[in-house]
Amino acid sequence: MPATDTEGALLEAVRDRIRTQLAYENSKCDVQIDGQPPPFAGEFYVAVHPAEWRVDTAVTPFDEHLGIDVTLTMRLSHVPRDHFGGGLFLKALTGMNVRLRAIVRQISMVYAVMTTANASIVGTEKLYDPLRLAGADPPRVVSGAWFHAEEDEEAGLVRTLHFTRARRTQDHQNFQ
Repeated sequence: MPATDTEGALLEAVRDRIRTQLAYENSKCDVQIDGQPPPFAGEFYVAVHPAEWRVDTAVTPFDEHLGIDVTLTMRLSHVPRDHFGGGLFLKALTGMNVRLRAIVRQISMVYAVMTTANASIVGTEKLYDPLRLAGADPPRVVSGAWFHAEEDEEAGLVRTLHFTRARRTQDHQNFQ
């Protein structure tokens, strides 16, 4: 069922843009509650998840600000964790950053994402500012627990992009 609220519509629009423009299969990119991939995730997984949601109710109409996070997980099960450093880390980081930069190009300041979300939003007040890249967390190594496995069985590299400042105004009676 398509989303009708602002946040859900924006999450779906970001997910769909990544899937279509970057050729991610549905099983490799989806909306999640947080950045953790599902147990069946393969070598790479893109989780699109909620982030910032603020509503300034001191002004009329209400001023709603939304953000979406995109977390890329890359498995490193073929590299023992105690050997993951130096050149191996740089090679993995470079591969990860190539994918992250492609995502940034498809989401940050891309009006097509906002237009797609607006098509699903109920009401006449639509988003009028697109998402913008605010930054990224440092990369971090995760244990197998991140993949719903044994603590030390597998490891991965994770990095989250933060997109913010999508905006919508709504009057008090129609706030949805």
